Amino acid sequence: MNPVTITVYLQALGGKFLGPNAFSIADEPITVSFICGSIDANLPYAAATSDDGNISSGFSNSIPYTLPILTLDNNTYTENFLTTDSNTIAGTVTVPASAITPFMNAAIIAVIPRPTGIPLKIVQNVVLTAGQSAYTFTLLVPGLLLEPATDAQPADTISVLVKMMCGCKLTVNTSKSFWAPDDFEVMAYLSYSDGSVVSYPMSFDTMSNDSTFIAVINDNAYTEIYFTAQQRSTGNYGYLNVLPA
Repeated sequence: MNPVTITVYLQALGGKFLGPNAFSIADEPITVSFICGSIDANLPYAAATSDDGNISSGFSNSIPYTLPILTLDNNTYTENFLTTDSNTIAGTVTVPASAITPFMNAAIIAVIPRPTGIPLKIVQNVVLTAGQSAYTFTLLVPGLLLEPATDAQPADTISVLVKMMCGCKLTVNTSKSFWAPDDFEVMAYLSYSDGSVVSYPMSFDTMSNDSTFIAVINDNAYTEIYFTAQQRSTGNYGYLNVLPA
C-alpha cells in the first residue's frame, strides 16, 4: 500500500471554508487532527495568507465536496457554490504506508474556538481502502458566529454581530451579499436582578450594513444579555452571553 495523503476542508454550513475570517485567538486556534491506528497527526490548517474559497454561480463537478450556499432574495432562494484556488485553506497530512492497512478505520477531528468560550468539536469517521493514495474530505461546521458589535450605538440600544461560522457577514445590496439578513431570526434576552427576563426581537442595522443587529430597550438596569440567532434555510444556531460593562 502506498503512502496516503489526506486533505481536509472545513466548510461553514451554508457558508465558505473556515479560514482567515473565522473566529480564533492566538492561544486557541482552529485545530484539525487525523487519527489512524498508531498515527495521530495534526494537519496544519490556519494560515493568515490563505483564502476561504471563492463563490461561483455555477457548479463544478470536482473536489472538494461542498454544499451550496443559499441566498434569499424576494422570498426565493438561489444557489451558489464554493470553488477553490491554490491559496484556499486546507489541512494536509501524509500517512506512511507502513502505518496503515487496507480498509482501516480512521477519524478526523476538528476543534473550532468560539466567542462563547466553549469550542465546537467535530468528528468524522472515515475508512482507508486498498489502492487509493489520496483523499479529500470536507467537514461541515454548523452554527452561527455571534460577536460583540463594534459600531457605537445610542445608550438605549443594544447590538450584536451575526455572522456565518466562516466569518462571512450579512449584508444587503453589495457584491458580497450572499447571506440575506431576512434569513435570520435574532433575539436578545435581558436578565434582571429580580429574576425577570425581557425578550427583544432584533432588526438588521441597514445604516452600518455590516452584520449588525440592533434593538431599542426600555432601560439599562439589566444584569446580563443572551443573544441568540437562527438561520431559517439551514437551521444554523448561535448564541452569545454578554455582561454589562
